[in-house]
Amino acid sequence: MKNPATRPADEIEASVPTLSALFAYDSGCVEQLVMHFFSIICLPTYGIRALPEEFAAIKNAQEMHNMLWCLREFTAALSKGELEFTCRERGFTVGALKTFQSNLRHLTWQTQRIAAGEYQHRVSFLGDFSVAFNQMTEQLAGRFKTLLRETEEYKDASYKDALTGCYNRNAFSKLAKKFLSQEANTCGSGTLTICDIDHFKKFNDTYGHLCGDAALRAFADKLTSMLRPTDICFRYGGEEFVLVMPNTPLKLGLTVTERLRAAVDAMRIEFEGHELRITASFGLAETTPCETGDDVEAYLTLRLQKADESLYKAKAAGRNCIIADTE
Repeated sequence: MKNPATRPADEIEASVPTLSALFAYDSGCVEQLVMHFFSIICLPTYGIRALPEEFAAIKNAQEMHNMLWCLREFTAALSKGELEFTCRERGFTVGALKTFQSNLRHLTWQTQRIAAGEYQHRVSFLGDFSVAFNQMTEQLAGRFKTLLRETEEYKDASYKDALTGCYNRNAFSKLAKKFLSQEANTCGSGTLTICDIDHFKKFNDTYGHLCGDAALRAFADKLTSMLRPTDICFRYGGEEFVLVMPNTPLKLGLTVTERLRAAVDAMRIEFEGHELRITASFGLAETTPCETGDDVEAYLTLRLQKADESLYKAKAAGRNCIIADTE
């Protein structure tokens, strides 16, 4: 065969098939077929799903009919966000739509991962949209970290007493349960202590509430500085504090508490030129580990009641002393 570049123009033109050679049908039939194909693609209400019989014998008409209907249905499905549509046809346009469909599926999965809190995934198949999407993901990740940090700060602040820095009563019911667990009490028991400053009212009445605040801070600082890492101190209300000492049998709890009492007794507070002394009374109760299914709230309330009864006995005994529940 001659190189087309060396063949005369009239010879090349003569070799191109005509419409009559391709279809062997009159121009009116060809025009109707073209209008049929045009309607499939362009008219939303067109509903002729089967190729009309008058076009059945035309070469490749059925294949084109099937392709166009597949493209119509495929694009309609994608426009509605229906990503499970299956097209069995082949070709450049169908392949491009399938690639787009696959990208949308991955983008949907990516969005679901972000909703689940996974921000490490990135997309790279949609050009400028991918850049914008990844920037959004990074910004969401940063905001989530900030929100998480702020939430923890607010949570911690809501559990802390502003004056003394100890955990407050709201935190007690949540955190104390952990210290009643079997994991926290491998030796079998713990100690719960309630204590308060003796004659606290005199600090407020004699020197004012600022003096009372100073006494509370000094008392709390002394308690927390001497507790072990496994122990925790709560400001339960007013001048009353609760100490939770897991893995500490009552006998050992008495020894630890006596050290605290003696340390508080040795304290002196300087306030506006006055040297003030603090003493405190302590009531103890032993705790046993709670198992799964136990009514921890009820048990905790009972142990607190026993410790509180011991505290009142210590006050009745002259204050600045320790009484333990032995029942």
